[in-house]
Amino acid sequence: MEAALKHPLVAFREANGLSQADAAARVGITQAMWSRLETRTAYVGPSVAKRIADLTGIALESLLNFGDGLRARGKARHHASGERTAEA
Repeated sequence: MEAALKHPLVAFREANGLSQADAAARVGITQAMWSRLETRTAYVGPSVAKRIADLTGIALESLLNFGDGLRARGKARHHASGERTAEA
């Protein structure tokens, strides 16, 4: 069986020796939110997604389209503001 594809945010952090807290601080979000992004249980708005793309060098479109991406889809998700979205 093939290993699951690593989320690009995890790959970025590991390649750069950063903790979740370090990466999160660089884009102005909490470590908890960064963790939820890596596990695809949260999404962020366009301005935060752009800051993440700028930090990581990952194309914004790639971030938004990887797996569930950084945007809401399907079941309720956490938003960077702490609000939850309704099911889509």
